[in-house]
Amino acid sequence: YHEYKRMVRLDVDSIIASTKTKGMFEEKMLLMLKEATEAGNIILVLEDVPSAISSALNIGSDFIALSEPAFSGAKLQVIALADPGGYHKILDPNGKVQALFSKIDVNETDEKETILILEEIAPMLEYHSRMYFTYQSLGRITEIASRFIQRGAMPEIAVNLADEVLTWARGQGKDMIGSGDVDEFASQKLKIPFGEAAKEEKETLLDLESLLHKRIINQEEAIKTISDTMRRARAGIRSQKRPIGSFLFLGPTGVGKTESAKA
Repeated sequence: YHEYKRMVRLDVDSIIASTKTKGMFEEKMLLMLKEATEAGNIILVLEDVPSAISSALNIGSDFIALSEPAFSGAKLQVIALADPGGYHKILDPNGKVQALFSKIDVNETDEKETILILEEIAPMLEYHSRMYFTYQSLGRITEIASRFIQRGAMPEIAVNLADEVLTWARGQGKDMIGSGDVDEFASQKLKIPFGEAAKEEKETLLDLESLLHKRIINQEEAIKTISDTMRRARAGIRSQKRPIGSFLFLGPTGVGKTESAKA
């Protein structure tokens, strides 16, 4: 039943921008829906349904009511996309939407699933750039994206990171991207040290108590606890699902609580 179908993206916002008035928009929409329905082999993809509904309302049009006859028929299949915020604000209260669509939650991929996705897209990136990812580099990209980049969702943030690493590596004159290259780029991008600690960083970590004591008098227990925690974190000996450390500095004013946090 799903063979020989064509997936067609419907950009409602662009249609509204090109038509400008309610009458022109509805006329064009009805014509497009009629053509898609009569074709009989179309899967219509609406990338941002909440935005489409809101944009149509801004010119006085009810997008769902306009589309309901086509969407409810047997000749046209529709995939509608929405983020959780837009769904709960605009789609969930709309009874017509609930009647027309079956809701499917699409969750973020875990690290294993993300690596598989990167393995699928890597050949395309390699073909256009004439550069190559090692398997270890894809795993490292996934690890850094999932643990250190908070804005966005997996697998998109991993895919974007892979593309950025490739662009950077090409600028460095490389033809093969290894996990070390990923660490080097990520260190520059995120301002976080990755990979093996360099000599200067090792010396800082080993001498952290002395460095902190240049700013903080006494407080041996607090300084040692902080220093040990930083060394364990840099060595990767900690739970990746928890913060590096959570401290409650307790004491009267003037003992060095704020200065310890700053240092």
